This record gives sequence, structure tokens and C-alpha cells, in this order.
Amino acid sequence: MGPVRLKSLLHLVYVWLTIVAGVVLLWRYAPTLDLDYALELALLALLVMLANWLVVFLPHGQLSAAYAVVLAAFILYGPGVAAWVNGVATVLAQGIVNRGNPARTALFNGMQYVIAVAVGQLAYALSGGHPVDRLTVANVFPLLAFTAAYFATNHLLVFVYGFPVRTRHPLVSWTDAVRWDALTYLVVVPVGGLMALLAGAVGFAAAFILFLPLLAVQAFMRRHIRLEITNRELMVLHEITCALTASLDPDALLRLVLKGASRIVPYHTGVIYLRANQEATGEHEFVVRAVRSRYARELFHSRSGVDEGLVGWVLQQGRPVLVPDARADADLCRMPGLTQFLRSLIAVPLYAEDEIIGLLIVGERRPQAYGDRHLHLLSIIGGQAAVAINNALLYRRIAQMAATDELTGLCNRRHFYDRARGALEQARSSGAPLALVIVDIDGFKAFNDCYGHLAGDAALVEMAGVLR
Repeated sequence: MGPVRLKSLLHLVYVWLTIVAGVVLLWRYAPTLDLDYALELALLALLVMLANWLVVFLPHGQLSAAYAVVLAAFILYGPGVAAWVNGVATVLAQGIVNRGNPARTALFNGMQYVIAVAVGQLAYALSGGHPVDRLTVANVFPLLAFTAAYFATNHLLVFVYGFPVRTRHPLVSWTDAVRWDALTYLVVVPVGGLMALLAGAVGFAAAFILFLPLLAVQAFMRRHIRLEITNRELMVLHEITCALTASLDPDALLRLVLKGASRIVPYHTGVIYLRANQEATGEHEFVVRAVRSRYARELFHSRSGVDEGLVGWVLQQGRPVLVPDARADADLCRMPGLTQFLRSLIAVPLYAEDEIIGLLIVGERRPQAYGDRHLHLLSIIGGQAAVAINNALLYRRIAQMAATDELTGLCNRRHFYDRARGALEQARSSGAPLALVIVDIDGFKAFNDCYGHLAGDAALVEMAGVLR
């Protein structure tokens, strides 16, 4: 078993172990539930669902105001209610408002909160927290310990969950997620305490109303984080533009495009096709010239006709295309190649002088991984890349024309002299032997006089092929 498959298997085992641990904890907490408070528990669960529907999703976790409900439930009813309300409501909310994640992701998110409550309860007990009367001044430190343990457990579980793909999200790091979540807790924790206080002194309706402004705070955090990520994206686009203008090596540019794209649009596999005649290898094919993927070895130098498979489909569209789920498309799901292991795809034709010289394709294994924002960003990169790649190919072609004989494709006199002089100097410095072979075509003048210069040129081309 390869290291990639082993890592994926370990990841899957970890996810299901977390889910099973959460379910076991819920089963153990079940006897502590008091159904006399069924209405209050249902309202708490509704608040958690609302918070999850407005959640701020990050590559390394998610931000929501749901902890205010968890803290209030823990203070009022104990860890059992806090675990059940948070865990079950999260699974239901993310199952209803599904964002393309598999069912096990919603289960993992819900059960991680159950485990976090259990660890928080342990920290609360070890800190000397009162087992029943939790809303007292003496319990402030134990409640803070509960909060800290809950916070740390959540982020630790998410850190391990995201470990296999962490390097694919450089714009938003794990420390960013921790920092933003910590800022959210500064507002959420006091509100959670006030909710418990109002529920005990005035009534549950007051606590319910107090939570609603938190949703506005959560919406503000979502907007703030999106603005910060947008600023980072613009900086990366600027850096990519500067880097593309600094190189005239086509191969280096292709690698740079894929690397730069991964900083803005995370992907499992990124591929750049170039039209084969750009490299004088044919006229009706596109060849993979750059890959960033676990399967780079299998994909590199693979070919596709202009009417075949995914390449032909994108060329037919003639514009950037977003595929939310390849398996849901009757045509794409039957195509060989990328669509067999990538479900979310973005394909951008690379135009130069109104001609498609290549294709930039990125994809993820899960569906619904990309949106219009990703399509827009990758289209910008594709437009910049097309100009830079075309210029680099033209420069390479001009350099080849300046160094080679137009008829035979061999070195011209000047380029041959430069290479021979370099080889001679290297042989002198290293002491290695050096040989020079001189070839003559017998009776070439008579051949030209008899059959004509076109036939003579054909003979020279044939001889050049033998030498090459």
C-alpha cells in the first residue's frame, strides 16, 4: 500500500473513530436528559441549527456563535443536554444545508462537539466546579476551564482531521482559524453566561432573544473574514503577475501557474495542457505539460484529441467552465481520465490572439468544492498565464530559429561553433577525450544536377534525421 493510500485510510479510520466515540458519549449521556424540559431543549437545538446555517467555513474549521448555546445549556442543564443539543443539532443543520460534504463530515462535526463537551466537563470537574449549581461566582474559573478545554479539543480534532490536506490551503492557516475563533469566543462566552442568567431569573424567552444579536455578530465576522481573504487573494494575484513577467522559460512558467493557482484555489489535481503543435509535435492534440497531483507520473505527457474526453468538452464550451459534480453529468461521468477521480472541476481555456493554446484544469475529489468566486479567480490567472506562456513559446521558437538551420533543423554554423568551442574548453579542463565527426554526402553535386535542388534538399533533410 502506497503512502498516499495509507494516509487516506488512516484519515478515514480517525473520522469514524471520532464519530463512534461521540455516539457512545451520547448514549451514556442519554439517562441525564429530562424530557420535562423538551420545549427548552428544542429551542436550544433550533438556535444551534441557526448558528450552523450561518457558519463561517474555513479550510481548517468553522466559526459560529453556537458555543453561547452550549455554555448556557451546560450551566442550566449539565453536560448531557449540552452534548445532545450541540451534537444532534449540528448533524441535522449540516445535513439539511449540505455544502457538498459527505454525510460522514456532518457526523464528524457533530460528534466532535460531543467529545469537546465531555473533555470540557472533565476540566470543569478537575477545576473544582460545582456539579449542580454552576451559575455562581465561585464557578467562574471552572467555567473558564470548561470553555478552554472545549475550545482546545475542537481545534485539536479539526487539526488532525485536516492534516492530510493542510498544505493545500496556504492563504488561510490553522493559526488564522484559531485566532478568528478566539475573537468570536470573546463575544460568545459572555453572552452564553447572560443567557443562562436570564433564563434562570426572567425566563427562557429572554435568553432566546438575547442570542439573536449574536447571529448578526456572526454575519459581521463572516464579512470581515471574507474581506481579509480577498485582500490576500489580491496580493497573491499581484505576486503571480510579477512572477509570470519575469520568466521566458515555458516549463518554468507552467509550474509557476499551477503553484500560484494552488495558493488561491485549493485542488487535489492541477493540470495544464498545451496544444501539441506549439511544440512541433502535431496539430490535433493537446498534451499535458505540467501537473501538480498525487498522480503526476501517470498524467504527465498524456495526450487528448481536440474532440476527445474532457479536453474536447472544454474546447467545445470555449469559455471557463465550473463543474460542481462530474458524476451528476451524464456526459462527463462516462469520460476517461480526470473525471474518473475528480468530482469538482474548473477548466479555463488559455487564449492567445483569439486561439486556444492550452487548458488549465483543476479539480477536487469531493463535489461542490468550488463556486463562482473560484471560477473568477482561476479565470484571471488563466488570462495572465496565456499571455505569458504564449510569449515564452514565441521566444523559444525565435531562439530555436536563430540557432538552427531552417531546412534541416540542425545547428547553424554560428550555434555549432559556440557549442563546439564550449565542448573543447570542457574537454581541456577535464582531460576527457573529444571527437569531431565530419560527414560528407558522396556525389551530392551530381545528385542535385540530375534530380534538382528540391530533391537535394530532401536528401539533406533525410541525412539530418539520421544524424539526429
